[in-house]
Amino acid sequence: MTDKYEDLPQRYPLLFGGKEYFYFECDKGWYDLINGLCASLEKEIAKQEEKDLMFVVQIKEKFGGLRFYMSSLTEDISNMIDAAEKESYKICEACSSREEVTTQGRWMKTYCSKCRNKNDQKS
Repeated sequence: MTDKYEDLPQRYPLLFGGKEYFYFECDKGWYDLINGLCASLEKEIAKQEEKDLMFVVQIKEKFGGLRFYMSSLTEDISNMIDAAEKESYKICEACSSREEVTTQGRWMKTYCSKCRNKNDQKS
């Protein structure tokens, strides 16, 4: 887990269900997006009768976009996750910039032009 995300399970106990076995893999640039989604999901889960059955299983990047998997979903929760996943393609995964963001490359990453240039120089 990226260090920046370590606070999420403590901040959103219903969403993470006290589970230590969820999988997390994405860079720090999406923190605000994921934190906002977690806050909305926590409120929605609090309304549910079977809240202990709804928890995060996996959060990751795949094909340049956010993937947020839960053990169980309602339609509202699914819609919130879909919106955040679509929004992730507009945000640099490395630095959170919304300027000149593209999804491309051999490993399909969503980066702004500055981060893409830095990453290309490492290759």
